[in-house]
Amino acid sequence: MDLRNLTTHPHLPAVLHDERGREVLVVLIKVTLRLSDGAPHPEPLPIHPSDVRFPSGAVRYPADLVPTKIGTDIVCNGHVYAPSGEPCTACTAELRIGTLRREVHAVGPRRSPDSSPELFVRIPLGQEHAPGLAGVGPHEEPRRAFRGTFDDSWERTRAPLLPEDMDPRFWNAAQLSSARPLVGGESIVLVNLSKSGRIETTLPRVPVRVRLDDREERPALDLVVLEPDADRVTLTFRVSVDVTGRLDRRMPKVRIVEKRCAPLGRRVTA
Repeated sequence: MDLRNLTTHPHLPAVLHDERGREVLVVLIKVTLRLSDGAPHPEPLPIHPSDVRFPSGAVRYPADLVPTKIGTDIVCNGHVYAPSGEPCTACTAELRIGTLRREVHAVGPRRSPDSSPELFVRIPLGQEHAPGLAGVGPHEEPRRAFRGTFDDSWERTRAPLLPEDMDPRFWNAAQLSSARPLVGGESIVLVNLSKSGRIETTLPRVPVRVRLDDREERPALDLVVLEPDADRVTLTFRVSVDVTGRLDRRMPKVRIVEKRCAPLGRRVTA
């Protein structure tokens, strides 16, 4: 394939089968910036072909290498912080991005199922103490309900293609997703998800484009990963092109280009 990446961002091309059995050329681009000011982050994330998990087994970074997504997945990794740094047994954190809003109720650890929650100053986001903003693995709900039927009939008549009754919502891998892709410029508000207590900023507009032969595509924003503790926001972009029957012939010429990255808004502490 004739592909050139004229940006500094990591990319990955792949040909995958979607739920309809089509051969789809997927071009992924990942952009990692500082959450505070939108400058390039010194520790950029790579493209992840498969899920990356915490030692606990929870999904830290959902797999990027999937044929399609509906809207934009939003994941927040880090901690819930007690308001004003005062130890508490429970508190509420909040994430707002554009019109989306999710509250997370965090409860301190318990020594036993019957004991009262203990005090905490910060507690990890995750299923046990503060669920609601994590990635979702393929065998976890709600994704599992969308995976389709892998039975004897599928094995005889369909394998290795995906089941015909697979719902494309299966590819969405976060507890919070937008119905339509985010585009950049949406406001972001994080409450009790950082030591500062509150962050207000905007989702960066990243003018990455993918040129396919003589036409230019604006990639869809598949995934936003917010990591306030690391002052990092990571955005995964995708272009998907149906190339069914073209694998043994001429594939499109691909160029990944970028003009300039618009800065985020300022960081606000309250």
